[in-house]
Amino acid sequence: MTDVLRYPATRTVGVVEDLFGERLPDPYRWLEDGASPETRDWTAAQNALTVKLRQASAKAGNADFYALWAGQAVPLARALPAAELIAQLEQETIAAIRKVASFVKE
Repeated sequence: MTDVLRYPATRTVGVVEDLFGERLPDPYRWLEDGASPETRDWTAAQNALTVKLRQASAKAGNADFYALWAGQAVPLARALPAAELIAQLEQETIAAIRKVASFVKE
């Protein structure tokens, strides 16, 4: 029998930011307050929901599901000083732009 996943109830709020003339809804803003009891309760429920997945991932040596906050990007994390990381990301971004631009025909 397959376990049924019961996601924690997640309320939404009517927060809308105006960034440079663009209105951007932020319905989950309340979750940014990690010190609030409501956010801690929600996080505990989410962790309880995913504990089996994270344990199986750890047992299999697959870091994709260890940490929920990072999702599948965990293997991409880099332990570098900020300045080096930014320089490296800039180089990678320029290389990616050049690669994509090579596919564009004028």
